[in-house]
Amino acid sequence: LNQHLGDLAYQSSEAVSMGTVSADSLDVDGQTKSGSLNVYDSNGNANNSLDVTYNGSSGVANIQADSSGGNTKLTFGTSNAGSVATAVTIDSSQRVGINQPTPGNFNAAADDLVIGDSSESRGITVSSGDAGTGNLFFGDATSGAIARGAVSYDHSSNALSFTTSAATAVTIDSSGRLGVNESSPGSLIHVKDDGDSGNDGGIQIERSNSSDKAFLNMRGGRVGLGSAS
Repeated sequence: LNQHLGDLAYQSSEAVSMGTVSADSLDVDGQTKSGSLNVYDSNGNANNSLDVTYNGSSGVANIQADSSGGNTKLTFGTSNAGSVATAVTIDSSQRVGINQPTPGNFNAAADDLVIGDSSESRGITVSSGDAGTGNLFFGDATSGAIARGAVSYDHSSNALSFTTSAATAVTIDSSGRLGVNESSPGSLIHVKDDGDSGNDGGIQIERSNSSDKAFLNMRGGRVGLGSAS
């Protein structure tokens, strides 16, 4: 038994079809009309709705929460043994919370993505190939495709590196050796100065809350050890 109401068809297979007769469960056909699905609030207000649309020409799918009277947020939930919980929240300022319903409650300088509900241990894992790298890049309006800053782990050499101003600044190799401006440290601490400018090529030790300083520096093949107060 099929019952047709305009473009809406109820089929005996328990499928619902919009714009076409054949459907598996729910099919919205936009071949002759706009392909969209709109869910309105209990008052049937068209300005308060959840809209699902797809543009076949651009390949863009859109899920949008609309409200005429205030802010909206979009949530996605999952169920574990019958217990339903919110897994992802996107608030009206486009902040995303994973297992966090109010990402806007955190520091405004770092609340675009908040993970965890402040209980137990939480984290992010970057899983790369044995010969690949895991990366966290920092860019700005002028950097384009270039990472101005980065934290990278090279799985082929098991080395961790830190980038500043688009150049590797610090490397920790697989043996725990630290290289400052040196990507292949040859000792436990390897400091390199390509510019040979003043104390830049050395090590400075400074006492907290004091003007006491000690320097270890090398210039022109000579090693200098000094202090200042």
